[in-house]
Amino acid sequence: MNDPQMLLCDEPTGSLDIENRDQVIQALQEIHAQGVTIILVTHDPELGAYGDTMYELRAGHLTKKEMPERKYG
Repeated sequence: MNDPQMLLCDEPTGSLDIENRDQVIQALQEIHAQGVTIILVTHDPELGAYGDTMYELRAGHLTKKEMPERKYG
């Protein structure tokens, strides 16, 4: 990577076991701590607790959602 300003991650934890999922999330948190914006697409609503803002795309409509309790910071 060449110091991106943003990462788009489409289902980065989709087929992973819990241990490897947690490693990916930790790596993304470290990247975010360096000032990189991360857009994470997932079907797992539990991962929303790691973010700052969450949107839901349903039937072609994008809606800002309430954030679950944070799991970090």
